[in-house]
Amino acid sequence: MENKKVINALKYGNAFQKRAYNALEETGIFEKLEEFCPFLAGTIPLDIYHDQSDLDIICYSDNLDRFERIVTDLFVDRDEFKSYRSIIRGEESLIVQFAVNEVEFEVFCQRVPIHEQYAVIHFKVEKLILDNSSNRVREGIRALKATGLKTEPAFAKFFQLEGDPYDALALLDENRVRELIRLHDTHD
Repeated sequence: MENKKVINALKYGNAFQKRAYNALEETGIFEKLEEFCPFLAGTIPLDIYHDQSDLDIICYSDNLDRFERIVTDLFVDRDEFKSYRSIIRGEESLIVQFAVNEVEFEVFCQRVPIHEQYAVIHFKVEKLILDNSSNRVREGIRALKATGLKTEPAFAKFFQLEGDPYDALALLDENRVRELIRLHDTHD
């Protein structure tokens, strides 16, 4: 699994990240959903989460009905289980939510290959930014999120990206990320 290092890093993170890691282990979600290419994304592994953050598990399936049946069979007995569909960026999406030991999960599935889904693209860009910048950037993003901004708009505002924040972040390549860090980050 490509982001196994990200998952394992939770084991050595702060108390909440350790609890999230234990919840992941308890569910066995990555093993149980392996055929759907599960990918851990979101704010918890990036350490920019807040109290209401959940573990975002991004999946791919060319058959959302089948995926929904499997996920429901696996997790329907978990606390706060809920499943619904929505159109996101023009794609039918299945969202399944549940909780394990007070850690919220959100499983998100589309008929779009994992590495083409915005959540995964954004996660990789955000991780690249945070891994190559000072703590000032992480704290700035946290502060913007504390005002109620979602993650991508917070990054876009911090780095003064124009246009739709979701598109702007998705279009960043490694060279542009390094340029943004150089322009907006004064190291600690």
